[in-house]
Amino acid sequence: MYDGDNWKIKSLEMVNRELFKIIIETIDKKKYNNTKKIWI
Repeated sequence: MYDGDNWKIKSLEMVNRELFKIIIETIDKKKYNNTKKIWI
C-alpha cells in the first residue's frame, strides 16, 4: 500500500512541475510581449 501511494505522490509532483513550467513560460512570454510593445 505504501509503495503504491508513494508512486502516486511522485507522479503528482512530476505533473505539478510540468504545469508550473508551462505557467512560468506563458507568464514570461506575456511579459516579453508587453515589453516589446513598450519599446516599439
